Amino acid sequence: MNSWDRELEKLEKLSPNSEKTKLIEEMFHSSIWNHLNSEQKIKLMELLEIDLSYQDNREPNKLQVWLKLPSRASAAFPASNAIRISKHHLENIGIGSNVLFYCAVVHEHEHFNQYYDSISDKKDSLTEEMRDNLKSLIPYGNKMATQYIEYRFQPTEYYAHKNSEVRTRKVFERLTQDLGPDEGFEKWKREECIPTDFLVQLYNEENGTSFSFEELYNKILEKIKGKKFQK
Repeated sequence: MNSWDRELEKLEKLSPNSEKTKLIEEMFHSSIWNHLNSEQKIKLMELLEIDLSYQDNREPNKLQVWLKLPSRASAAFPASNAIRISKHHLENIGIGSNVLFYCAVVHEHEHFNQYYDSISDKKDSLTEEMRDNLKSLIPYGNKMATQYIEYRFQPTEYYAHKNSEVRTRKVFERLTQDLGPDEGFEKWKREECIPTDFLVQLYNEENGTSFSFEELYNKILEKIKGKKFQK
């Protein structure tokens, strides 16, 4: 057992509180993350998911390393209560993997929040959008801008991206202030956080349209409802 195993073991034994949350987040800073092996990184992601679940007052999901996710860092599987982490991404992405995987775990955790809301008795409009969307998911598509943007702007993905990116930015801004610059954070901001306005522009250019985000989002809602009632 090396020193990082001992640090993770100590973290695991701590009672849940704000200080434990802070210590977990600090281990995602590149000055620590870059010294962890793959098993230690998975353990840290498990501790993050457990901590997020404690904050949301529900049971945590299992983390599984998955061979069949070459194009995505992670995926949520409510039927098996699992968050699957891409072995390819874990082993092949260098600079920025710390922020990518922090955001990925938060993102998939958001999907589980959506799922649990959808099977609850909540009646607000956003929950209803999520219910419809979970019955008629738009599949991931990356060959055309339109395919990807419709996938990305469906309610489940739009809000999972939005909430996870807001949290990730806030955490790593604090870590940068406390622990120093993090080149992974700078790379994540450049390459992973695609502005909504830019995606709307790409969609309009590809389709010869002039939709605003709100108009495009509503168009996607209509598509989801149409799929829902098709036989």
